[in-house]
Amino acid sequence: MTMEKLVNIADYLDSTYLKTSAEEGVSEIETKEIVINAIKEAIDAKFACIMIRSEFIAIAKELIEKSKSKLKIGTVVDFPFGNSTTEQKIIEAKSAIESGAYDIDYVCDYNAFKRGAFAKFDSDILEGTKIVLGNKKIVKWIIETGALSADEIRNIAKRISTLVQSNFPQNANKVFIKTSTGKGFIKSHIKMLPFFFVHLITLAKQDTNKVITLLELGDQYEHNKPDSALVYYHRALDISKQFKSQKLIAKCSRYIGIIYYYQ
Repeated sequence: MTMEKLVNIADYLDSTYLKTSAEEGVSEIETKEIVINAIKEAIDAKFACIMIRSEFIAIAKELIEKSKSKLKIGTVVDFPFGNSTTEQKIIEAKSAIESGAYDIDYVCDYNAFKRGAFAKFDSDILEGTKIVLGNKKIVKWIIETGALSADEIRNIAKRISTLVQSNFPQNANKVFIKTSTGKGFIKSHIKMLPFFFVHLITLAKQDTNKVITLLELGDQYEHNKPDSALVYYHRALDISKQFKSQKLIAKCSRYIGIIYYYQ
């Protein structure tokens, strides 16, 4: 929208390296060097987070402390298929947290969901979320969109959203949904992105978070469907007025004004 939105973009970016030595066709020593370089680059670029496999968390922690960086460490749990038992997920998550991970990205058991094995699916979401929030960390649930139909994507996201809102209402804004592991599936659902933003709105308990999410959602429509963008911007403005945040009222008004200016 404006250059202002690009000023601190690095604060919101993750750097990721999750390949194994076999996948990359290199030795374990070479993989370690690749990961170390990725960590150093993320530190230099002042990124928000480095996503790596759990065996490299200790190395990342040491490099981050030595450089006095604010870089957070993230890792994946039950990657890439998400079909381990709930207990195995918890053990893996606990180990990652104890090692120094801040961002825990679980792969949800989308196959259990497709089979209708909701007791297992729900147990994963509830117990996995509970352990991460209990340690004051960020939790993300990866749904493999490439293995799901559009209806399944909607339904699985709704189920996660409902479980989180019902059981963790005070911390729902610390729980996120991600679209893919990037492993083995090439089908994407770009058109579903606005839907995920909508569910982030429902997960965001605080009014400020709702306003920010609505503005981000409107931004997705701004160039192609400005009328739709205005709907979200006005919703954000209404919420801002309800809790009398002059700063957010001004921000929402500016977003709205820019659309009218270019029409």
